[in-house]
Amino acid sequence: MNQDIHPDNDRIEVTIRALGARDLAQVKRLAQRDSSREPRGELIGGEVDGQLLAAVSTTTGEVIADPFQPTAALVEALRLRASQTNGHPRRRLRGLLSRLRRSAERRTALST
Repeated sequence: MNQDIHPDNDRIEVTIRALGARDLAQVKRLAQRDSSREPRGELIGGEVDGQLLAAVSTTTGEVIADPFQPTAALVEALRLRASQTNGHPRRRLRGLLSRLRRSAERRTALST
């Protein structure tokens, strides 16, 4: 899933994708930043502007996220995607993009 968000005319790309062997170093760094263990099993990750900010195990449900970035909406989107891949009932997507947009706006405001 790619979603471009345009707060204040800035373009922020949000990507949700399966993580693999080539992502192990990023997952390890993210887990260290979160003071957590690396999640086990199949992982999906959420990237903002190419930076991995959160990951969820579709096998165990374990979550790691960057504690220094607004990641709540991104983690929610990852959990939703994980539930879809596991055959669990779909949750409503309404409002998800607006929450991602607000998170991105906060991230942009913090970086300026």
